[in-house]
Amino acid sequence: MLAIGLATLGCYLLVTGGAEGLALSTAGVAAGLASAALWALYALGGEALAGREDSWDVLLWVLFLSALAWSPARSPAAAWTDSVRLIPWPALALVAIVGTLAPLGLYLAGLRTLTAGKATLTATLEPAVAAAAAYLMLGEALALAQIAGALLVLAAVLTLRPLSPPNQRTAD
Repeated sequence: MLAIGLATLGCYLLVTGGAEGLALSTAGVAAGLASAALWALYALGGEALAGREDSWDVLLWVLFLSALAWSPARSPAAAWTDSVRLIPWPALALVAIVGTLAPLGLYLAGLRTLTAGKATLTATLEPAVAAAAAYLMLGEALALAQIAGALLVLAAVLTLRPLSPPNQRTAD
């Protein structure tokens, strides 16, 4: 519970910079809750399949079903014909591999040795790493609250270090 609290507070500080009085829209809250529910399904489903199926096969099915679910929003044929000339293909390939296939596939592979709870909590490092990368590579300024948030997320992940041998799965 300590790790969850640290990670939640850390992510809040990272994203908001500690700003008060944030305006929340109904659509934004609904989208956030839907995203959380789908991530929980992905994590728990991945954990259930981790010992039985190859993680890359599971990822293929997840991406296929996601594309199928989104297809009513935009016809793939229309999307293709509207933008085929406008897409910088090397950049698209980089985003597809580095930003989608690698992280999601490695997350699923990690579920062979970590529980879904620990893997998901470890994934909260993503905004901290993104903030550090933005600072180092883009010169993005970070508020003191954002730095504190990144340190809280790091502390949350460090509380998960195994007390048992590394090859044994432990309960959350």
